[in-house]
Amino acid sequence: VVSGFLAHAARSDAVTTNAARNTSAIPTKPKKKPRALTAQECTSWLEQHAKDENAVRKDLLDITVFMLATGVRIGETIGVTWHEVDLDAGTVIVDWNVIP
Repeated sequence: VVSGFLAHAARSDAVTTNAARNTSAIPTKPKKKPRALTAQECTSWLEQHAKDENAVRKDLLDITVFMLATGVRIGETIGVTWHEVDLDAGTVIVDWNVIP
């Protein structure tokens, strides 16, 4: 983004050079490959949430079950409204993503 902005500024003579062009990427650690929870991990997770009064009060169990059943991410989960839910058909349309 910055490089593109500075390139435009250089073409428009707002700056003399694009300083970002001479920079290199910041080295990062390799990320762990994502993996799915095992059936036992899912069961354990749900059991722990069901026993936790705070988690139940905050509907974390419901959110967790929804995410496990649909495979959607947290932002997509909390973006679902009743307009996207069809209980008769058993479907949910995921059109929104909440970004904190």
